[in-house]
Amino acid sequence: ALGNALGLPFQRRGASFVGALDAYASSISRLWCPGRRLLSSWAGNAATLRETTGSTERTFGYGADGYLNTTAIASFLSGAGASAAAHKVIFDQKASGDDLTQTTAASQPLYVSSHSGFNNRACLHLDSNVKGMPSTLDIARPYSIVVIEDDDGTLSSVSSARTIAAYSGTSTFENNLICANRMSLSAYRNGVVSSTSTAAACVEIFTGPSSGNHAFYCNGTDITTTGTASGDWRKLSIGRGPGATEGAITKLFAVIVFNTALSAGDVTALQAILAPVSL
Repeated sequence: ALGNALGLPFQRRGASFVGALDAYASSISRLWCPGRRLLSSWAGNAATLRETTGSTERTFGYGADGYLNTTAIASFLSGAGASAAAHKVIFDQKASGDDLTQTTAASQPLYVSSHSGFNNRACLHLDSNVKGMPSTLDIARPYSIVVIEDDDGTLSSVSSARTIAAYSGTSTFENNLICANRMSLSAYRNGVVSSTSTAAACVEIFTGPSSGNHAFYCNGTDITTTGTASGDWRKLSIGRGPGATEGAITKLFAVIVFNTALSAGDVTALQAILAPVSL
């Protein structure tokens, strides 16, 4: 009103950024998604990449639209005379400091600038079963783990199907798995939870309630096949984790850990938000 009284023009402010998962922020423990900013509370970077020709590293953020700044990455690669990059760090959008980190070059997942299975968005690629990035959060009941992935469709054994694994201590493998699945085992937590193959380019949701049995969903559909009692997950790793000998060959868009066992209604709502075709 004062500006108008003085004959000054009004200044219009741009609309505030709204994250696709803002409504769930209080229930999320960790959120790793280098391709897209999903929480408005996160104003930090997306990932640290290493170009694979000279191994120069650089950290990149999100654009105003919330998506990874792939233009800046393309410029970085061009200037370095490189054609490829790998992920060294993927920042946790919950600002916990528990960033997925892999300092061994041979184990770093590749950067993909655009993948058709994820609506042509950027993602990371576990292109061999030696690739992996561990977190440090010790996941206890109740919890849910959400994975958006698109496996390469060339799996020949379960040794290349273990997208999400678990470990305890510093390097003790725990046989808790969410699988990039063409091998009739998609979810396992101290026993089979689902032996149903998942779809390509899918949202997988694994729930561990405080009591009762685990449940496993693919693209909003409950594909649980076995009544396996709930239990703690332990620490999470994408691909090959500490102490493990097997990993995955798949493309990943996001991994999200909730501090609650999501209901069937929550699963339906999240599927609408995170469906790969609309990322």
